[in-house]
Amino acid sequence: MKRYLLIVLLFISYSLVNAQHLPLLGNYMFNGLTINPAYAGSRKALSIAATHRTQWAGFEGAPTTQVLSAHGRLERQKLGLGLMFLKDKIGLTNQYGAYGTLAYYVDFKDKSRKRVNKSYRRYRLFHRLKESKLSFGLQFGYSHVRTNWSQAILEEENDPLFTDIPNYEFVPNVGVGMYYYNDVFFAGLSAPNLLNTNGSPFGDERTFGNFLFSTGFLLNLNEYIQWQPSTLLRYIENSPVQFDINSNFIFYEKLLAGLSYRHQDALIPIVQLYVSDQFRVGYTYEVGISDLKKYHHGSHEILLMYEFRFKSKVMHPKYF
Repeated sequence: MKRYLLIVLLFISYSLVNAQHLPLLGNYMFNGLTINPAYAGSRKALSIAATHRTQWAGFEGAPTTQVLSAHGRLERQKLGLGLMFLKDKIGLTNQYGAYGTLAYYVDFKDKSRKRVNKSYRRYRLFHRLKESKLSFGLQFGYSHVRTNWSQAILEEENDPLFTDIPNYEFVPNVGVGMYYYNDVFFAGLSAPNLLNTNGSPFGDERTFGNFLFSTGFLLNLNEYIQWQPSTLLRYIENSPVQFDINSNFIFYEKLLAGLSYRHQDALIPIVQLYVSDQFRVGYTYEVGISDLKKYHHGSHEILLMYEFRFKSKVMHPKYF
C-alpha cells in the first residue's frame, strides 16, 4: 500500500511541474506577467518583482516557489519587454525556468475628452474605455526539471518502476496573451503553455491547454477608499474550470487589504503596504478548504516590488 501511495505522490509532483510552467501565485493580480505575457510593459516603468511562496506549510515535500521578474516599455516602438526566472521545488523534483517576453501595444485615444464635464469624469467608467491600450504578448523559454530519485524511499530496492525514469528533462515552452486596460478597468486572456510536454514519468500521456481569463475594475467609494474587485478563470485540459474571486480595498493610497476565494481550494487574505509610489510589500496567507487542509497549515507568500520611473507616473500605478 505504501508503495502505491508513493507512486501517487510522485505522479502528482511531476505532473504539476510539467503541466504548467509556473504555479498560480496568490499575488498574480499585482504582477500580471506571471499569468499573461501581454502584461509586459503595461506599467510604463521598469518593474521588478520578487516572490517567495511556501505552499502547504507543515506538509513534508510540499511545494516552494521563488519567482523573479522584470519588465518595461519601449514607448517609441510600442513594445514591452520582460524576463522571468523561476525556481520550483515539489518533493524530489526541482524545476528551474527562464522566460523572455515580447508585447506589442495599440493605443486608443479619446478625442472627446476635452468636451467632457469635469464633474462627470469621476464616474465615467465606460468613458475611460476610450482611453485604453491593447497589447499582444509572446513568451518563450524553457524549464530544466531535475528529480533526485535516489532519495526516494522504496520497499523494493532497484524497483524497475523507478529505475527507468529519467533524472532530468528540458521542457521548452511558448505562451501567448492579450491584455486590454486603462486606469479603471482591465481584461486579459492568455495561454501560457502552448507546447505539448510530457505530463507523466510513468507513460506517454501528454498535457496541453492551460487557458486563463482575468478581468477587474477600480471604483472610488469615497475620497479615501477604493474598491478593486477582480476574477480569474482557469481551464486546464481534462479538468473542470477553476476560478478565483478577489475583492480588495485600498485605503488612503497607502494600504491594500482584501480577500480572495479560490474555488474548492482556499480562502486567501491579502495585505499590501505601499511604502512609496515605487516600492510595495505584500503578504498573502492561503487558508485551505479542500480535503488536504487537515494535512497542512496553509500557504504563505511574500511579494516585493520596486518600479523605476523615467518620465511620468503610471495611470494608477498601485492597482493594475
